[in-house]
Parts: sequence; C-alpha cells; structure tokens
Amino acid sequence: MEPDNSTPKAIPYESAPARPMPFVRVGAPGIATLANPRDLAQRVLEKAGANQDALASCDVWGFHFTAATGVEPPDVAHGCFAGRARGDPVAFQRWFAWLLEQPE
Repeated sequence: MEPDNSTPKAIPYESAPARPMPFVRVGAPGIATLANPRDLAQRVLEKAGANQDALASCDVWGFHFTAATGVEPPDVAHGCFAGRARGDPVAFQRWFAWLLEQPE
C-alpha cells in the first residue's frame, strides 16, 4: 500500500521498489554485509570497477556503497569532502577511512 498516495493501490511485495536500509556503522552486529571492512572495501571497489587508488566524489563512492550493500551511505556533508567542493574527487582510501569513522 501507498498510504500517502491520494489513490493508494495494493501491489505485490515482489513488485515494490527496492529501498536501501538506513546507514548503520560498519561492523554493527547482525548486519552481515557490513561485518568485515576488508570484504566491504573490495565489494565497493568491484561495484565501482575501480582500484584502491581511484578517485571519485563522496557521493559517487556512496552510490557504489549502496549498490554493494543495500545500505544507504552516511551523509557526506558531515566531513567527507572536508573543505573541498562536494563534487571534488577524493581517493577511495580517504573515503573509506571516513566511512569507518561514521557512527550509526
């Protein structure tokens, strides 16, 4: 159901659009996809078709993070691009270190 829609309609569960779960910190108990930082880094890089020396904006890294995990990325406005323009590229290693510091 879409209760906020002016004309709600029922749709089969399997037809509902996928929605990522809200961000939880890397290593949070019970979240297998975020359990191992090394495996997580590899999955994000694979989704990005990149290596550890690659550059992308924080938002692009977040996109690949969600594609790899099904989890929303943390808000990049909280220190990811640190004094740079939001769209400026950052190294994967810097972005990933920032990701590991993020609380729930």
